[in-house]
Amino acid sequence: FVDSSTALGGAEALLYANNILTAHANAYSGSDDDYAMVICFRHASTPFAFSDAAWEKYGEVFNQFMQFPDPSTSRAPTRNLMNAAGRMDLPNFGNSIDKLGARGVTYAICDNATQFFSAQVASSTNSTVEDVYEELRGSAIADSRFVSAGVVALTRAQEYGYTVLNAG
Repeated sequence: FVDSSTALGGAEALLYANNILTAHANAYSGSDDDYAMVICFRHASTPFAFSDAAWEKYGEVFNQFMQFPDPSTSRAPTRNLMNAAGRMDLPNFGNSIDKLGARGVTYAICDNATQFFSAQVASSTNSTVEDVYEELRGSAIADSRFVSAGVVALTRAQEYGYTVLNAG
């Protein structure tokens, strides 16, 4: 269970997950199927769990809280940088959400933080919190599920025998 609560931590979580899977294969002749790996996007990393469409629409608001501009423009991202395969200028070194999903990694998305970001977006766009919340939930990345709170998922994962790696 790779936990991330900051924007940098969300990027590093992807890098760490790739490193674990790759090192396991190289050093122990293992396979990706040997792991049940979950990356949790919570707190400030939560927007990485949303689609490019959500980022195109709300990237400015996400970036106000995350403070994670696109290094190629120094501006708020207009797409999910953690799904930009091959971007070596990012702290995940091109290890994208989709790439790791194809390797069996799944994603936990903090619902509490999703509600927080919904309120931030709603106040900036004259939308209702409920409408933004439903839109964000509908834009969740593949291989993901919402959890009541990322910190609760972290605690429960340990109860079920997962080890925890903190990214960020």
